[in-house]
Amino acid sequence: MAVAGFFMLPIGVAFLATALVALWVPSWNILLAVLAAFEVVSFLVLRRWFTTRMPAELPMNVQGMIGQECEVIETIGQQNPGYVKLYGDQWVAKSSAGREISKGERVVIEKIDGNKVWVKPLN
Repeated sequence: MAVAGFFMLPIGVAFLATALVALWVPSWNILLAVLAAFEVVSFLVLRRWFTTRMPAELPMNVQGMIGQECEVIETIGQQNPGYVKLYGDQWVAKSSAGREISKGERVVIEKIDGNKVWVKPLN
């Protein structure tokens, strides 16, 4: 929520609501007070709405790769690592299935160990 868009949205909502009030209230002093009140209310309402709909913890960096499906681009042997492609990057991959995984198979990332990913076949 610490992005500029989050702070601009309540301001826009407050200005639109104040513009509607301005149709009936000609005094600038009253309109500025209404604008300030709408700003506070819209910020609190939108903050509450966003926080109830966002997950408590978002996976960051490589931890967000766990559970993602990707494609094997170089055969992964039982003892020899191969490569998978995810998000346009190639990652050194090892098989956690205990068998060879052929090029072109779809796999899912189970864990990350340094710069290697451990994968298992989808089927």
